[in-house]
Amino acid sequence: MTDLSAPSLVPPDRTNLAALLFGMMGGPFFWIAQIVAGYITADLLCYNGQHPAIAPSADAVATELIVFDAIAVVGVLTALAVSIISWVRLSHRSGSSKEPKESRSQFMAIWGIFSGIWFLGAIIFNSIGDIVVPICLR
Repeated sequence: MTDLSAPSLVPPDRTNLAALLFGMMGGPFFWIAQIVAGYITADLLCYNGQHPAIAPSADAVATELIVFDAIAVVGVLTALAVSIISWVRLSHRSGSSKEPKESRSQFMAIWGIFSGIWFLGAIIFNSIGDIVVPICLR
């Protein structure tokens, strides 16, 4: 007898598109968030402006910057791990019989790995600057 059931359109080992996008865009997102949060926090202390406001102490601002840096590092490491896991899942299928969608997914996973590595380096260099450079000289 002939099997008349419809073939599955989604292979069982395909990764989620949201995971691939998080892996690709997690690094840039956390890097930009680190920079913006650092500028806003340091701006409160150094350039208080003409409006009456209570300026936080330099120690509190330095602590906040270190917390922002730690959150950014953990976030980009999570995105990097998601990309690596996605790439490993997609690489288990061997041979040249891959569908074009699987090749694109593998490309997105590799792009996420490279993006995660580069933006992890950028976040670490920004973190070194936050620790070494005095707050109001940035």
